[in-house]
Amino acid sequence: MTRGRLLAKRIPLEIVVFVVAVIARLIPIMRFGGFDGNYGYDASVYYAGSSALLHGRLPYRDFVMLHPPGILLADTPFAALGRLTSDHIGFSAAVLAATVVGGINAVLVVRVATRLGLDRMGALAGGLVYALWFGSIAAEYLPRLEPLGNLLILLGGLALLAAHQSSPEGPADFRHRWLLPLLGGAALGGAISVKLWWAVPILIVFGWLLVAGRRLRTVLVAALGGVVAVALIDGPFLIAARSTMTRMIVSDQLGRTANNTHNLRVLSYLAIGSAGPTAPQGIALIAVAVAAVVLLTLVVRGWRHRPARVAIILLAAQLIQIGLQPSWFTFYADLLTIALSLTVAAGVAAAPERAPDPYALPDPRAAQRRLLARRAVPVVVAVTAVALLPGGLSPQLINAFPRRQLTAALAGTHCVQSDSPMGLIQTNTLTRDLHLGCELWVDVTGKLYDVDRPVGNPRKTSSYARWQTDIVRYLRSGDAVLFVRQPGAIRISRSSQAAIKRDGLIVRIDGYAIYRTRRS
Repeated sequence: MTRGRLLAKRIPLEIVVFVVAVIARLIPIMRFGGFDGNYGYDASVYYAGSSALLHGRLPYRDFVMLHPPGILLADTPFAALGRLTSDHIGFSAAVLAATVVGGINAVLVVRVATRLGLDRMGALAGGLVYALWFGSIAAEYLPRLEPLGNLLILLGGLALLAAHQSSPEGPADFRHRWLLPLLGGAALGGAISVKLWWAVPILIVFGWLLVAGRRLRTVLVAALGGVVAVALIDGPFLIAARSTMTRMIVSDQLGRTANNTHNLRVLSYLAIGSAGPTAPQGIALIAVAVAAVVLLTLVVRGWRHRPARVAIILLAAQLIQIGLQPSWFTFYADLLTIALSLTVAAGVAAAPERAPDPYALPDPRAAQRRLLARRAVPVVVAVTAVALLPGGLSPQLINAFPRRQLTAALAGTHCVQSDSPMGLIQTNTLTRDLHLGCELWVDVTGKLYDVDRPVGNPRKTSSYARWQTDIVRYLRSGDAVLFVRQPGAIRISRSSQAAIKRDGLIVRIDGYAIYRTRRS
């Protein structure tokens, strides 16, 4: 045996997959300016919500939060670090942790694939798809809902698989009968407490255990674990905020303004990455057709593995779920990554061996068919790898942010307001202003889905009458306002912009502007 093969056997698949996944998620960070950049809106909202929570402000009661509180609790250790050091350091630590979570998720895919009875090649292919698919990388280079939800779903699924695979004959021990189902259910309940969308995969998993596995006890114990987890995570906030919490995470989400008007836009993104939404229709159709053929090939091959069929069913259900959603954002693609990775793993894995029939006549073509099947595996792997290439061609995920210059311009200024918490985090004014008791809208534009929802045609600025009043009052409630986004993009009218800016410009750098909003 060659030295290379010996080394390959000694290195666990999990280590290879973990390292590849973490490096893939660090590339956007290093490529687009490191930790000083503008990481966008959502991740900054979750971090700011955790920081506000540490200062005694509760989501749903004291500020808008359109998701369950799981992500706030997960970000709390990093917000605590930011409180002890600086907001910039705390958020940077959260970003690094997200890349590690992505690596752990890829490793868990390998473990789940192995539990499903797939061979080494299949498990490796599934783990690498999770590690390298652009839909996953585009969401998991920063602390978002998707990587955390995927982690909890994979942990829950792995625990339930271990419980399910205990021998049904003879007495099962406490670990398989109670502990693993309880822990698995608790992890799944935690996933729902991050994003309600995870109810679909949970129902699929429970249904599979009932129909294919006939494990009613396992499902009931897991459901109990899930209920307990939801009660512990969500219960205190529900008691404090009552109907307001239900309105924000259920009614406001269901009432979101539709932006998913063309499913080809979604499918083309899933097929070719970031160019999908803007690609010419002909190219998009070709890309979707090619991706559909590749996926169908993997599904047909993967369907031979009975335990892995649950992943294929889950992938179909989640594709339907995304297609039916009124809204679409590119990071939603990461919701498919678990099912897609396991489907690829099942499609690449060798067919399950059957016991030979001692009475069957020898088939001279059997060996040739087996040879063709073995040759087909590298072809499927190669085509799948090509499908992953758009991840390396992704557009700029992190925008430049003149952190040091803007921080210097805000020195000595109390109660800085911003249209995005990202500006407060990167200028180290978030924790300071919370300590001073300044007003903070954690999710500024989240109010547009809640109490400031447009009345009438959402395309017309005139439909945002209450929003104009509220946003002007809020942004002028401090000593300065930092604009991270373009005011027009968040429906601030020209007259409202003029009212906000009337006390004069402090500084403008690289498209970011700070205005004086209260004369001392």
